Amino acid sequence: MKRILLIFVFFAFFLESLPQESGREADIKAVLIYNFTKFLKWPEESEIDTFVIGVVGNTNIAEALQKITDRKTLRGKPAVVRKVENMGNTENINILYVSPDSEISIADISDKLSDRAVLIISSEEGACQDGAFINFIKKEGKIKFEINVKKLEEAGIISKSNFLNLAYQLYQ
Repeated sequence: MKRILLIFVFFAFFLESLPQESGREADIKAVLIYNFTKFLKWPEESEIDTFVIGVVGNTNIAEALQKITDRKTLRGKPAVVRKVENMGNTENINILYVSPDSEISIADISDKLSDRAVLIISSEEGACQDGAFINFIKKEGKIKFEINVKKLEEAGIISKSNFLNLAYQLYQ
């Protein structure tokens, strides 16, 4: 467990020091999303055959996540990345990244998925207050993240306590 935490922290600090270009930023966020799964457990996870990561908006994130899932598993299971054009296309999704250029609001997404254990991740100011579970923010030129602990609990997604310690800010 300590080894996983050290690897996560190393990558987070190493990647934060890289130049923040739009494609590079997408790569960093994709690595962090992949690493988040090491600290989370979905309800009825044993019934999940394939982890599905949906992406609303930003194609750079989808491409970066695809590169990772082509060669790695999530929680020991295969993973696929799927572009989400509308909320009717969210069946079987376990993780949903919503980019700031999305035409669908975080609040609407959160309401529509409230009965399912879908980890909603965003990069928009105030997203945790609007219903995102995890939100990427930039502080001092570095990518950090906030966690909405209440949303995780409501969805039944269990987080390891050391994961919460890595967050820049927690929302209850």
